[in-house]
Amino acid sequence: MGRESAVTNIRSCCLSRPQRQSAVPAFGFGKKLANLTHLNVSYSGLLVGQVPISISRLTKLISLDLSSYSYGPYALKLEKPDLGTIIRDLSNLKELNLDGVNISSSGTEWCQAISDSVPGLQLLSLQESSLSGPIDSSLSKLQNLSILRLDFNNLSSHVPDFFANFSSLTVLSLSGCGLKGIDLSISHRIVGSSLLFPSLDTLKLQSCNLMAIPSFLKHKKNMGLLDLSNNRINGVIPKWIWGIGRSMNLSYNLFNDIERPLPDPLTMMSINSLDLHSNMLQGQIPLLRAQFLDYSNNYFTGSIPINISAYLLGTSAFSLANNNLTGEIPASICDTYLQILDLSKNNLSGSIQGCLLESLSNLQALNLRENQFQGILPQNINSSCSLVTIDFYGNKFEGEIPKSLSKCEKLEFLDLGSNKLAGSFPYWLGNLPSLKVLVLSENGFYGRFECPPGVYVGNHTFEMLQILDISSNNFTGSLPSDCFTRMKAMMIRPEGTETIGFSHFGLVQWGDPYYHNAPPSAYFEDVVTVTAKGSKRELVKIPTTTAYIDVSNNRFEGVLPEFLKI
Repeated sequence: MGRESAVTNIRSCCLSRPQRQSAVPAFGFGKKLANLTHLNVSYSGLLVGQVPISISRLTKLISLDLSSYSYGPYALKLEKPDLGTIIRDLSNLKELNLDGVNISSSGTEWCQAISDSVPGLQLLSLQESSLSGPIDSSLSKLQNLSILRLDFNNLSSHVPDFFANFSSLTVLSLSGCGLKGIDLSISHRIVGSSLLFPSLDTLKLQSCNLMAIPSFLKHKKNMGLLDLSNNRINGVIPKWIWGIGRSMNLSYNLFNDIERPLPDPLTMMSINSLDLHSNMLQGQIPLLRAQFLDYSNNYFTGSIPINISAYLLGTSAFSLANNNLTGEIPASICDTYLQILDLSKNNLSGSIQGCLLESLSNLQALNLRENQFQGILPQNINSSCSLVTIDFYGNKFEGEIPKSLSKCEKLEFLDLGSNKLAGSFPYWLGNLPSLKVLVLSENGFYGRFECPPGVYVGNHTFEMLQILDISSNNFTGSLPSDCFTRMKAMMIRPEGTETIGFSHFGLVQWGDPYYHNAPPSAYFEDVVTVTAKGSKRELVKIPTTTAYIDVSNNRFEGVLPEFLKI
């Protein structure tokens, strides 16, 4: 079989995600690909600028995915030819995915183009496509729709009643598109809201100006994903909601209470993620089971229950950050399998449970920032340590930094600032091969700041360090230039060379179609407090290009190293 014959017989072509090519392959999308049924060039960079007219000649297409970044050098547009021209002869199409493609079309135009040309669509995804409303009634012809995604357009109209007739919908995603009157259960075309969307598995209504939870949801069970985040829903979270879905995001609303009694965690439906952060919730923290639990940025009070481990047996990430909690960390926390624990910005006190550093081998991020913890740090850290982030800033810890911390070989972020720690500079931390942030500010460290030769394994010597803050201590002597010149990550790298980035702790924004296998719900971000022009500020999402050194408010003397003369 010759090369031309082989190309002619291609039925499916997937070139998605970044490729090295910068243009459509030489054979284009002409006659030689006339038998193509599936074409996916999403986010590949193969198509740039105007979508080529040759795609309209692929009349046997069943699935077409041209999704692209909505801005930047790889942006795509449908202008000349427009959407109607491209899909006019694609009557076999079942799946159309144009996320990020600039269509710039009014409701009448794009709705009629789709309904007239491809009425048999089962998947329609037009997220961030510069569409405007109102949604035209012609779209009601798409009776076979299973997946409908119109997020982040400017539709600015009421949700059409005919949406209620899309009885095959499994995914409905309308986040941030300016739709009003989103409670579809008021539709006069159905008998009772219990019949609405019988197969619905995913509902995303983020940033839709909702004032209440859509009432038809009361009749839903076992959905995969419910996202009602960033709305204006207030009042009490009803107890029936715990039976709706396996992943729920109710964050950034105005909820102030949770209906009780809560369901028995032993009998309630298994929840993968529960995100309640940034509401106005009060009282005791709710004891619910989920793999990812985010209760941060609320007004919860009281102490962490002593039997908390009974509710965290299957939990990987748990955040109670920025609440009003008091008391100590219960010993039962040692009986969990947490990977991320964030208790920052509360009023917790007492000593730290030794297991958090010494024996919880799954723990990757431990954030106790801005509490009232005291005492010495656990001393017997072993080689099973998996910690990547340790943030103890703003507590009352005393004593020296345990040398066994050097066994945490994955450590990237260590912030012990604003405590009562003492001792000489812990030069042995230079052996940590991935350490990028070291903050020891506002403590009682003393003596010389030095990097003695012959003590570093593999000559690491803080080579990956990007942020070093040893300000407001009692260090003396001169600043040795050889210490700083070994910090290779702070050196200016030529354009195009590899940058050094921080690990991102899984928990990406859930429901994002670009993270198909990512764990949903909460997220974790490293935060470091830096001083600029005498004022403190928090640096979040630390850029890979950041280089920061603060040695102020010590008793250094002598000549300032050239490396620091900026």
